[in-house]
Amino acid sequence: MIHNPMIRIKQLLLIVILTLATSVSAKDGIVRILAIGNSFSEDAVEQNLHELAASDGHQTIIANLYIGGCSLERHLNNARNNTPDYRYRKIGTDGIRKQSDHMTLQHALTDEKWDYISLQQASGLSGRYETYAPYFPELLTYVKSLAPKGCKIIWHQTWAYSIDSSHGAFKDYGHQQMRMYQAIMDCSQRAIKENGLYMVIPSGTAIQNARTTFLGDNMNRDGYHLNLSYGRYTAACTWYEAIFHKNVVGNRFAPQGMHPDIVNVCQQAAHAAVLKPFEVTILSNMKPNDVLYKNPSIPIDIRVNDLLSRMTLKEKIMQINQYTLGTNNIENNKGVEVKQIPAEIGSLIYFPTDPELRNRMQRHAMNDSRLGIPILFGYDCIHGFRTIFPIPLAQACSWNVPLFEKGCRVAAQECRMSGVDWTFSPMIDVSRDPRWGRVAESFGEDPYANATFGSAAVRGYQGRNMSDSLSIAACLKHYVGYGASEAGRDYVYTEISRQSLWDTYLPPFEKCVQAGAATLMSSFNNISGIPSSANHYTLTEVLRKKWGFRGLMVSDWGAVEQLVHQNMARDLKEAGQLALNAGVDMDMMSHAYDTYLETLVDEGKISTSTLDEAVRRTLRVKFQLGLFEHPYTPVSKPENRFLRPQSVAAARQMAAESMVLLKNEHQVLPLKQGLKILVTGPVADATHDLLGCWWGHGEDGDIEKLNESIQKEFGSQAEVRYIKGCDFDGTDERQFKQVEKLSRWADIVITCVGEKGSWSGENNSHADIALPTIQRHLIQCVKASAKQLVLVLANGRPMIITDEVAMADAVIEMWQPGLYGGSAVAGILSGRINPSGRLAMTFPYSQGQIPIYYGRRHSARPHQGFYKDQTSEPLYPFGYGLSYTTFAYGEPHTNSHEVKAGDKFDVIIPVTNTGQRDGLETVFWYVSDPYGKITRPAQELKHFEKKLIKKGETVDFVFHVNVNRDFGYVDSEGKRFVEPGDIMILVGDKKLKFTIK
Repeated sequence: MIHNPMIRIKQLLLIVILTLATSVSAKDGIVRILAIGNSFSEDAVEQNLHELAASDGHQTIIANLYIGGCSLERHLNNARNNTPDYRYRKIGTDGIRKQSDHMTLQHALTDEKWDYISLQQASGLSGRYETYAPYFPELLTYVKSLAPKGCKIIWHQTWAYSIDSSHGAFKDYGHQQMRMYQAIMDCSQRAIKENGLYMVIPSGTAIQNARTTFLGDNMNRDGYHLNLSYGRYTAACTWYEAIFHKNVVGNRFAPQGMHPDIVNVCQQAAHAAVLKPFEVTILSNMKPNDVLYKNPSIPIDIRVNDLLSRMTLKEKIMQINQYTLGTNNIENNKGVEVKQIPAEIGSLIYFPTDPELRNRMQRHAMNDSRLGIPILFGYDCIHGFRTIFPIPLAQACSWNVPLFEKGCRVAAQECRMSGVDWTFSPMIDVSRDPRWGRVAESFGEDPYANATFGSAAVRGYQGRNMSDSLSIAACLKHYVGYGASEAGRDYVYTEISRQSLWDTYLPPFEKCVQAGAATLMSSFNNISGIPSSANHYTLTEVLRKKWGFRGLMVSDWGAVEQLVHQNMARDLKEAGQLALNAGVDMDMMSHAYDTYLETLVDEGKISTSTLDEAVRRTLRVKFQLGLFEHPYTPVSKPENRFLRPQSVAAARQMAAESMVLLKNEHQVLPLKQGLKILVTGPVADATHDLLGCWWGHGEDGDIEKLNESIQKEFGSQAEVRYIKGCDFDGTDERQFKQVEKLSRWADIVITCVGEKGSWSGENNSHADIALPTIQRHLIQCVKASAKQLVLVLANGRPMIITDEVAMADAVIEMWQPGLYGGSAVAGILSGRINPSGRLAMTFPYSQGQIPIYYGRRHSARPHQGFYKDQTSEPLYPFGYGLSYTTFAYGEPHTNSHEVKAGDKFDVIIPVTNTGQRDGLETVFWYVSDPYGKITRPAQELKHFEKKLIKKGETVDFVFHVNVNRDFGYVDSEGKRFVEPGDIMILVGDKKLKFTIK
């Protein structure tokens, strides 16, 4: 604000003089304005300027000549060549907007007798005068030569980016907003002075002024373009006052629905900018008349700022802590249940299956806290809440992304109706060591697959709008590199180079952040010496600054406290300091933040701005979920929430499509009618163990048993008998003699073996991932007396099954299929279901090969370096899986084999079903780069698609190639580039060569 009375008097006199002066140069009383610019001029002049002028009785014709991101250099080149590259939008005196494409600069300049023509530099270059000087004088001469006599050439001042902008040019200003602002001001003044421009439109200053108010740093919609409502309105108000010399404060026009307090800020910020075009006016004394955070018509970011401004230090600290509520049913998350939960708590992990307890707790928060901030309720809904789908690794083997997304939508509906607003899913850790139990939660070994399924999970959980009654917030985990745990041991150190971090472990997170994920979870692992939950590079420099993520980062359970165990922090207090300063916004069950943050702030070890930003991110998620408007979950009957017919149908389909037929010697499957069938093995009569890890609230009574499903499937068409044979482990082989007898009786023996559900998942690392000895003995027992042997495997990881596969005639990998695996296995055995699953993770031939995965870089000696005592090839590679039909791949074709950076084109391959059954086929598209300055893996998955192909039918599969995305790669700082040279697309048994020019 202006404090010198004499300066204020002079400025008021100036306004009076300008107000009395005529602003209309045209005889017909119409003011004609042409903006030559880019998206910034589109934001500023196209939206509200006509209406602001009309409200004061002025007639205008306003036009914007637009090319996105257009620089002065490009404008000049377009002028020289009369290039028709522009989009031309024009608003007549009647307010009707008309658009013409392929417009030239010359045409626009001569289209009207313009009173004002504005010029501006592209945003990222606007603070670098060396990008003006070579081009501006000639461009200005050209404009003046075509402009009507008396036309005023003006300069449109651009604005600095938001402080968390991910725009690539922001690094030129050290990612410092005020540094960028000052650079823009300096350049604008030089441009005006050196080129004799009439005046400046100080939109950049107006935006910076508004940032000093309760609106805060929320003037941009993406970090650099203006907010679509109040941001654009602020810029238009600036144009209005500068052009018409009338104080915009009190102007009767405002966009429909804009709150009066916000209208006032926009007008005051613009007015102050016209008075002081190159200096920020602090407007922090402007306070809203209304309690904005309670008003749902106010934009979320403003509501967040308003609420934050009203909070005490203790209230802020409580918002970034997470406790538990209800009985903890997760073995690895055991802790003392909170008895007296403060009403100000930010989040609770909610364990019950109905919303009644949740609503009571929420009522405590809404009624007994000073500000009535709702609690955010989270839960580990990993592959279903009550309708349990197969484990995520199995679902990845379906390669059916739309079906997977539908399953996440089912989980979201059941969660939200049960009182859960937030799930700690999807897990998108690239996982290449099957000894690590958490591979069960992952989508396997490939970065692209994890990115694709993770993005689908975000869409499925969050829907089109998180505030609807059937959507929840997603949480990407574990950020980052957790899947690289040494020797497959949980929670341990990981050695990850920057190159591997960027080309293997970060891509799924970047893709899912782009998909709109609301939250992330920091991981337990130590990344090359810096634990993930104290890693400023990954948490802030990459996630916030490079990617522009504005959501919430929550720690994993106790991860902040574990910084002490990792020898990063001396005690819990320092752990809290390190985690929050690095970028962990919410502490899950470490009690570091609630215990020590107040002291750390008082000591200056954590700044109030850092704390405020963590609280802001937490509150934003709550507003996005609509919790302030609808804090309570309607109570409903379980039958109305769970196991809905469409939910069950999706879970059944996923169980069927995720199963992989690994072996089918002599086409023993599908089984013929009239057979005598023996079903044996510990999995055959299992229930709970089929759910796998993180089973949510699945109930054993809903689980289909394999033996019962097989009997039901074959009915009178076969004679089916069952004997358990043995347990999952132990030494009790008393039933083996009966197994031998029944195996001799049977035409075929279906032996169902594998892991208990509790043997995979978190804290379930296994050095030996072979079947337990007793189960191997059972298979040997059956093999000794059976005519034919079919193995059915239920497990949460790839296992060492080389010897068992050799004994079997057919092998079905059913994974841990959730509720409906029984009927799916039975359908595959009978042929009712044609198996279509393909492996998302490699099966090793032996323990000694681990880790083994398809995406390896080439060896220095391709003909040497193999194991001397066994094969170096896996038992079953990534992407492997059999069908009851056969497919033939035709020749892939495209328009051109010579491409360049930036190109987009299609490659098409016809695939024919040459068998006797309809079948689903997944086509995998790989890229192979034979030479690179940074060597690439031998193959990299870039696209996949699954389609039904009827017998005898040919279907086209299409890969929409983006050269930068699919042929380019990143360096150790995440910079993407495309190298000239040859590159291959591999699809099926076909290769297609391209040359990048």
